[in-house]
Amino acid sequence: MLLDIKLSEFDGRDICWELKTNKKTKNIKIILCSAHVLAENGYVDYGADDFIGKPFKVQTLIKKINHHLKEVE
Repeated sequence: MLLDIKLSEFDGRDICWELKTNKKTKNIKIILCSAHVLAENGYVDYGADDFIGKPFKVQTLIKKINHHLKEVE
């Protein structure tokens, strides 16, 4: 799941935390993303599997996704 940190009414980090602490959804791979430089700090504290800064190249996103898909296999 690619999840932006800054959403209109919610913080994507809180959504990530909710998903990762729920037995039914804890295994969903989540990549947090943000245009804010400092947002990368502490993404692991919310249970996210990775972080990508915006703007990003599609190739970078694909590389990260492939990395996490290999972990699942």
